[in-house]
This record gives sequence, C-alpha cells and structure tokens, in this order.
Amino acid sequence: FFLLSRVCVLMSALSRVPSYAFRVPVSGDIGERKNVVRDLVATMNSHLGWDEEETKSKIKVTPYELGLTNQLYKCELEQDVEAFEKRNMEVMVRVFGKGSDEMLDREAELNIMTQVEEEYVKCKFENGIVVTFFAGECLRPLNLLEPDKRSKIAAKMALLHKVILVDTDGEPLTKNWFFRVHKWISIIEEHLPQFTTEVHGKTVNCATLRSSLEDLQTKISLKNYDVVCCHGDINAENCIFNKAENTITFIDFEYCCNFFRGFDIGNHFCEYAGVERNLDFDKYFPSLDQRTEFVRQYCESFYGSACSEDKIMALLLEADDGALLSHFFWGVWGLVQSTCSSLEFDFTDYARKRLFRFYSSI
Repeated sequence: FFLLSRVCVLMSALSRVPSYAFRVPVSGDIGERKNVVRDLVATMNSHLGWDEEETKSKIKVTPYELGLTNQLYKCELEQDVEAFEKRNMEVMVRVFGKGSDEMLDREAELNIMTQVEEEYVKCKFENGIVVTFFAGECLRPLNLLEPDKRSKIAAKMALLHKVILVDTDGEPLTKNWFFRVHKWISIIEEHLPQFTTEVHGKTVNCATLRSSLEDLQTKISLKNYDVVCCHGDINAENCIFNKAENTITFIDFEYCCNFFRGFDIGNHFCEYAGVERNLDFDKYFPSLDQRTEFVRQYCESFYGSACSEDKIMALLLEADDGALLSHFFWGVWGLVQSTCSSLEFDFTDYARKRLFRFYSSI
C-alpha cells in the first residue's frame, strides 16, 4: 500500500509540471538571453498566479553567477507588496549547461525533485526548468563551520536521508552513483581517449579510471552500508540561509540518487575547501573534532536521540569512504565538463586536483 500510494503521489506531481516549447540560448548577447527568459516566464504566468495585465513589462530578470553546470536567472514580478507576499512572485530559471544532457538524465532528475520537494518545480522547457526561488543567501565555505549553520545543515541532511527515491512503478531507483560515473567514463573514453595525468609517479588514463571505479564498487558493496536519498552536492552555494526565518534550504538536486549516506557527509566535508578556496584540502578540510560534532548532530536528528560513540565513529569512517569517492566523482565530472561546457572555468585543472587527492589517498 505504501509503494502504491507513493507512486500515485509521484505520478500526480509529475503530471502537474507543465512543459513549454522554449529554448533559452546558453551563449550570445546577455540582453537577448534575458529577453527569452522574460518571454518564457510571461508565457507561464497563469501557472504562477501572475494574472495581472502587462505582466511581461513587470518581470525583472537578474542573471546569477553561481554554479559550474547551469545558467541561472532570478525572475520576479515587481510589485509594491509586503515581503511575506513576495515569495510567490519570484522564481528561478535554470538553463541546463551545454552538453549536460549527455551527463545527466533530466527526466530522472525531474522525477527526483518532485519526490524531494513536490512544489519545487514550476515548469519545464526544452533546455531547462523553472523552480521555486528560495529567499536568502547562498553560504560560503567559511560559513560551514559556524555552529548554527553546521547544526542546521546536519539536521536538513538527516531529514533528506529519511527518503528513499522510487521510480514510477514504486520500486527503489537503482541508477545510482556507480551507474552515473560509469556513464561519465564512457564519455571521457569517447571524447578524451588520450587523457593521461601523473599522480605520485602513477599514470592515470581512461583505463585507470575504469579500473578504479570497479575497485570502488566492489569495496563499497562489501561494506553493506545503509542506502538513503543522497543529495550528492551539498556544497556551500547549494545551502540557502534565510536569516529572517533562521532556516537552511538545499537546492540543486542534479546529482541526487539512492546511495550510502557517508557519501553525502564526506562530500560535504570536502566542500569546506570549495573552489573559492582553491581546493586546499590540507588547510580547510575539517578536523576530526569538527567532523565528529557534525556527525553527532546528524545522528541526533536522524535517530531522534543521542547516539553511542561507537555509532558516531562508524559513521565517521563511512564518511571517510564518502570523501574518497567524492574526489573521484568530481574528478571524473571535471573531465567530462572540459569536453562540453561553455563556462569560463578550468575544468581540466579542477579534475586533476580532485584526482590527485583520490589517488594519493588510496
């Protein structure tokens, strides 16, 4: 009965996501791109409740310089209203990055987002989606150690981990982290067949990546970790802090899947040394005491009570495995992005740094 009701809710949520025949350019004049975004949002105004006349002229479009995959535009209907009413007059348009459809299953992503946050997705268009805009500020890596922010992130992560993602037949989603990375390595083999780099005197190439992934899959499967709904990318910028409400909200579920929770925790720890900190893991990766406090707060939220030191230590060790996989995951990701992304970012250098951490840790 649980699976049947879950499927009914999922199918209902997916059926309510309207689709529009719009394609937003990912390059060219920014003014022209903003105009297309404005046209898109004006067309879907009935789904947003923006039913006033001359809606289009009142839509303000603001590009956001965030993220390394997609282009983001905040759209708001300019009105003289109180702040608590404004939340229904703001949305975020997310334009998928060039070539990212080859990396990610967008229909599966939509399925996942409707399960995690049913009202999050407002509509979809040919190369993107329109989602709820969450008021607040993106955190920075330096915020992640602040006790109040840390406890809120731990509690929010624990809440997410109580979900198990299902497909439209009500079965747990099986296309997990390993399925995705296998696909990415195939893209690298096709577009960068001559890729090679040196790590501690070891030559790393496509064959090495494939072999390493198979070793990781064997290692993790033998540990029989609990499987949960992992966000997959809880970095500082994907944590929105609303000061007025004193809340943290997670955004961007592109890499969400059913996987072992240590990955989400370990990956989050890696994000303390985010891109703006030049991936200096030696300096910014949290200390054992800091990691222990995060895991303690996570366990209290997940289990509803204080946990034994043995349970906390076990999850810390699981998070160590997660951090290791995080380096491999984003290293492979960076190589794929280097073949297709139109963003001005050195994905190859990023990939080499993450792979260096992975191969120097095994």
